[in-house]
Amino acid sequence: MLLWFAAGESRLLPLRPTLADPANRVSISIVSIWEAAVKVRVRKLKIDPLELLGEALAARFALLDVLPEHIGQLLHLPIHRGHGDPFDQLLLAQAAAEGATLVSADAKMRDYGVDIMPVP
Repeated sequence: MLLWFAAGESRLLPLRPTLADPANRVSISIVSIWEAAVKVRVRKLKIDPLELLGEALAARFALLDVLPEHIGQLLHLPIHRGHGDPFDQLLLAQAAAEGATLVSADAKMRDYGVDIMPVP
């Protein structure tokens, strides 16, 4: 979601009122920045991860660090074959531990019992 937000992806337009609502706390996980950095290193992505982080913070998104309770929650997520992306797994665990809604276009994320706001 973060990359799409930074790129002005039109699929996020229906979500903008929810994301902009001051009653909602919008957080960006450091895991997303880490994933972007990994993809830059293996040449799957061309973006400056630190600039991406700066844009998220400028948009007043809270930065969510990885905490011990997130790791604990990771141990309780169900295992689904065909979806072993470690970044997705940690994002799911963070959302579950924080009682947060995860914004994702990945339909596989819906299989974990975590609240998902689907991106059309």
